[in-house]
Amino acid sequence: MAIYELFPSNEEKPKQEKIVFTPRNFSFSSSIVSRLFCLFLFAASVIWMTYAFLIFSISLLLNLLTVFFFPPLKKSLFQRLINVRRSLICIFCLLLAFFSPSFGMMVGCSYFLMHDKDGIDQVIPHSLRSHFKL
Repeated sequence: MAIYELFPSNEEKPKQEKIVFTPRNFSFSSSIVSRLFCLFLFAASVIWMTYAFLIFSISLLLNLLTVFFFPPLKKSLFQRLINVRRSLICIFCLLLAFFSPSFGMMVGCSYFLMHDKDGIDQVIPHSLRSHFKL
């Protein structure tokens, strides 16, 4: 790919080696960067899943100690279970996205559209939420 000067000058310039980013090089580097950010996001999702599972375990233990007597504790247990399920779905979709970003995104968004519409507001990024308003 040639580099063209917009305003050619008559002065002779010393020859310098130019580094030219071809579309192929740019595609390769953007692929590496996107997978690196996907890996960081995967690590954050694993931390989130660990936290959600820990809170779910504590809530389950409290419910077992009170023999499911308090309704607010039962409701919180159900919400904690939903959080664990959402974190597992996000981890699964990020694993898919590491190999095929569009497929991982499609699986995640279709899950939240079909099975967990409340999760759209809590999990899907704000830039993508406008596509899912029904």
